[in-house]
Amino acid sequence: KIRLQITDYRLQITDYRLQITDYRLQITDYRLQITDYRLQITDYRLQITDYRLQIT
Repeated sequence: KIRLQITDYRLQITDYRLQITDYRLQITDYRLQITDYRLQITDYRLQITDYRLQIT
């Protein structure tokens, strides 16, 4: 499972699918920090557009 901290955003969760727009997101189980971007997560696949990404 993925732990999410999300602030200032819109969130739709349906059948384990996420659509998140205009927000800040921290995903800790994958050690991922994403800020100021758009993200679609579908079936454990990522599409990220116009954002900053830090992976450690």
